[in-house]
Amino acid sequence: MFEKLNETYGMKITVASGKKLSGIPIYMVAGRKMYEVQYGGLSFLLICVSEADRFGSIALEKQLAIYQKAAGMPAAYAFEKLTNPQRSALVKRQIPFISEPDQVYLPFMGVMLRNSLNKKSQIPTEKMMPATQSLFLYLVYHKEGGCLKKDAADSLGLTRTSISRASEQLTAMGLIREERKGREIRMYLVYHGREIFEYAKPYLINPVQKTVFAKDDAAVMGSSLSGESALGSRTMLNQPKVPVYAVDKSSNLVNGLHTVDPQWESDEGVCRIEIWKYDPGMFSSEGAVDPISLAMTFENQEDERIEGALDEYMENWKW
Repeated sequence: MFEKLNETYGMKITVASGKKLSGIPIYMVAGRKMYEVQYGGLSFLLICVSEADRFGSIALEKQLAIYQKAAGMPAAYAFEKLTNPQRSALVKRQIPFISEPDQVYLPFMGVMLRNSLNKKSQIPTEKMMPATQSLFLYLVYHKEGGCLKKDAADSLGLTRTSISRASEQLTAMGLIREERKGREIRMYLVYHGREIFEYAKPYLINPVQKTVFAKDDAAVMGSSLSGESALGSRTMLNQPKVPVYAVDKSSNLVNGLHTVDPQWESDEGVCRIEIWKYDPGMFSSEGAVDPISLAMTFENQEDERIEGALDEYMENWKW
């Protein structure tokens, strides 16, 4: 387990066994070994949970806050074995963990490592930058076997500086790994299938920068469907009265929009336009935006009708 940490983060990690905490319930101590893991002058608490220990993600989330307060440092769980649903539940609640043989989800570690470096080289790891999300989507949809960094930069229209910063951010988030051969660098996703979405979800951004209403025209209607329009085209969800389209913020179409106030216009002949932080057409298929970006446009959605349709769509998507 600790060898995997060394391999993942490329640092010499030392472990102090027998970590004792005070002020926490007995049931959170009984049967659980605790270690203080130290690396580069930084530390976190590792709590080992045995297979015999009955646990649920909600309980572990609450206990994690207690462990961290008592230890005065970040904390993570170590499991002997996890099922796919258990891993997904932990990632969904952003609960750090390590599980054999090769599952490492320590989002705080990238932040701590970066904070220990000079601020000039600091890479934010809370949320993806638009260029980072574009690179992530490119790898998910087109390059399961990995791709050269220079090829990704050419396809995405990114500069050498932008692609390097994007790949560094994805690496710090634990979502990709890089292999160098001579002067070429190849990038690989660490996870695959639906699992990569669950691991990346805490870092993904809503691609919509702002929303406007405009008169329908041929140029707008040629854009990719988004929002409820895109979801309705993929599921049994009813189409909205006002169609929704996605447009890149740098598109010439944005400057030529005939915007209107929906409160003073009838629904007929009006559409809703999402102006995106990156080009939605780059990953669109069959006239609609890609599933991962679409899911993030519904971030914090509380409409059960939409939540159900989105879950159905993501579950049936051929990852």
